[in-house]
Amino acid sequence: MTEKRVDRCILALIIIAAVLAAAFSGWRNLRKGIFLGNDFFYRVEESLYQKNSANYIRSVPEDGGAGFVIFLNGKEQTASLQRQEDFVSITYGDGTVIEAVWNGQWFCDRETGYPMTFDVAVTFGDEIPEIGKPAISNALCRIVWGDLEPRGSAALILVGGLLYALGAVSFLFPNQAHFFLRRWAYRQAELSEDGVLAEKIGGVVGMAAGVVVMLGLFIA
Repeated sequence: MTEKRVDRCILALIIIAAVLAAAFSGWRNLRKGIFLGNDFFYRVEESLYQKNSANYIRSVPEDGGAGFVIFLNGKEQTASLQRQEDFVSITYGDGTVIEAVWNGQWFCDRETGYPMTFDVAVTFGDEIPEIGKPAISNALCRIVWGDLEPRGSAALILVGGLLYALGAVSFLFPNQAHFFLRRWAYRQAELSEDGVLAEKIGGVVGMAAGVVVMLGLFIA
């Protein structure tokens, strides 16, 4: 009777962990926002896109266009975006002006039609790479045109959940999992104590892998 209670407790913990991981994955990966370089800025409210308190983009009212306050890695800059159909002109606070065409996905050069080259910064040690204005301009266009996207995908929850479930089965039912579709080949199909332990360890590894996939921890 005691063993059954323990098993039920373990089963309950496994189910609770799965539900919490799936819920957190949905919160982390299905909310919409924009990518800026390798970083994702969630839409916190209609006028605010934020990675954290030190990195955010806020839109501000501006006659005839869209104004922005951009705070990246402790540095603040402003930008003013003017648009006429697909033609875009962005003026930054330091006087830099970038003019290009928005093709619905990329900020493109007016003459060639090719996406503008994003700056690649080389850094050393703990130095934080600076994001170039072409990449920022592309993000601002996505905000203005409402071209938002989720950080991850619902497939993360499905694939991660499947891995987690397979790991849980191996942990809870090591003999059944190990001999699944193979029991017919044995007269007495039963794992040794070491075999049961190995199967349970494999189950824990499988559940951990499922959580990693569900949470999308490999996404920047």
